[in-house]
Amino acid sequence: MNDNNFRALKIMVMAMGVFLMLGVISLIYLIHERNQSPGQSLVHESQESQCPGGNMRLDAGEIKAMNEYDGLLFLHIAAPDKTGEKVVILDYCTGKVLSTVELGK
Repeated sequence: MNDNNFRALKIMVMAMGVFLMLGVISLIYLIHERNQSPGQSLVHESQESQCPGGNMRLDAGEIKAMNEYDGLLFLHIAAPDKTGEKVVILDYCTGKVLSTVELGK
């Protein structure tokens, strides 16, 4: 290995170290920023003012997944006796069940 190759290798190692340190600093900064404003709501602020609130009644079961999109709440529910699963689509504001999709076991 000649001196030029060794010098280039040292420069690349130093550059990778700098990139690694920048990545760690960015990660620490992002964690700090997220801790400053914890818990973003699933409902957008414009929807919160329009929703009067209400209760949602569901059948017994384990909620395996939950997602919100455009004022709708999607729940993936497993039956308590493990006989099947279903996806329930609710209106987020009223709590009314809009649709239920039965999934096979």
